[in-house]
Amino acid sequence: MTQISTVRKFRRYCLDCLRILYWAYFKPFTFKRWLREIHPDLTLYSNPFLLQAEFRRHPRLRRYADQVWWLSVFVPLLIMLLIAPIYSLSAGEPFNWQKSSLFFLGWLIGLVIARGGNEWLGKWFYWFFLFLGGVTVAGNVLSRLAPEMREHPILANSRERSIFNSRLLLAN
Repeated sequence: MTQISTVRKFRRYCLDCLRILYWAYFKPFTFKRWLREIHPDLTLYSNPFLLQAEFRRHPRLRRYADQVWWLSVFVPLLIMLLIAPIYSLSAGEPFNWQKSSLFFLGWLIGLVIARGGNEWLGKWFYWFFLFLGGVTVAGNVLSRLAPEMREHPILANSRERSIFNSRLLLAN
């Protein structure tokens, strides 16, 4: 009996998630009114995790925040899984799963930071990715300024294995 109840709850949860998606895209005024019923400070564009202190008093707010988080995780993943075969068939080249997976990993890190409310972690990731981007840009600029560096065995091997290897960045 509890197993049927659990399955029904999960099914109801998924249907509520689909309703949120439908309202967000096709019925924004209904969605806005529903959000005001949940919490007066919620808007179409607000982060519900900024109201975490009120989750205990407003269980619907917590449920909505969880649903939005799960939708933010699974919708891009499902879109990627649906678009990849279509892209591979139409473009005549294989879908680049490595870059797409890295993008999705970055997306997940951003969602975890947004959910957690940990400012220190957010700042750490911000500076880490800023540093990583700076090193990548500096390496590309240096390789353009000093073309003989490209022929160095260490740099040539690392460039071939690099996940950031791009024809546009490495073009002469």
